[in-house]
Amino acid sequence: MNKCENRELITSSEEIDYFVICKKSENPRSFGILAVMHNDAEDIGCTENLFFTREEAQKCCMWLAENQVYPITLSEVLENFYKF
Repeated sequence: MNKCENRELITSSEEIDYFVICKKSENPRSFGILAVMHNDAEDIGCTENLFFTREEAQKCCMWLAENQVYPITLSEVLENFYKF
């Protein structure tokens, strides 16, 4: 998934890494989240252009880790809170 240009590991939980990603665009919401399983690099979930600030995305990563949200359900969970 090369479209997630710039990523920073925030936290890990239950074999899942959560990253903040930043995609350069004209959209003011340039931050998103990438979740990747440790044991299967093909099992990933990515949301782009969801957050205005890195801090906002970091806090969301911490919440996702606390609630053990898997990559396959990342978009569905965040869709309940944010409009895509």
